[in-house]
Amino acid sequence: MSSLVLHVNQNTIKQNLKHHKTDPPLIIRRSDRDTTYCNHATILVDGKKVGEFIYSPDKPLSCGARVYISLDPSLVQVIPTAPPIVTESLTSSPN
Repeated sequence: MSSLVLHVNQNTIKQNLKHHKTDPPLIIRRSDRDTTYCNHATILVDGKKVGEFIYSPDKPLSCGARVYISLDPSLVQVIPTAPPIVTESLTSSPN
């Protein structure tokens, strides 16, 4: 079984900001294939689109993120594998 790694090259993002470029910072590596560089990748499971790996330098998210993974919550379940850093609800009011 081959492995697949999705990687973000932070140096490319920094250089793009500094020099007003759009070089692709997303790297897709498969153990049995060549490395691919891109700005956008669609994530498929059994031929069905479940999400996207996105570099959006001109329209970052409201938090400022320029790279993010957008997943279809009806098709994907994300389970944290480490204890959460935030243990209180972000919407709860202080006592």
